[in-house]
Amino acid sequence: MRIEKHIESLKEVLDEIESALKDPGGLLKHQRRLAIMLSLGISELVEIYFHKLGIMKSGSRIKHTFFKKKDAKEELSNQIAISPDDVKNLDEILNIAKKRRGKEG
Repeated sequence: MRIEKHIESLKEVLDEIESALKDPGGLLKHQRRLAIMLSLGISELVEIYFHKLGIMKSGSRIKHTFFKKKDAKEELSNQIAISPDDVKNLDEILNIAKKRRGKEG
């Protein structure tokens, strides 16, 4: 997928967050959609980062479920052209993504 498509998806995520924040009825009724959109946003941001590093394998996708697994690096290793251990800041990225996933359930 081209970076432009990831950015388009991120705009949808931001639109949903903005819509939920503006709802006079509050965030509670948006919680499931927001959780899904935040997971999507994390995946899209990671893919953009990997594309900018030039390490995404052709046709690969980063699934939001990867961040839930203990072996997230192993899951990612099938999607990128280098060892996950060689990706700058990957441990920090995974920690942030896992924290987000933990709040989602």
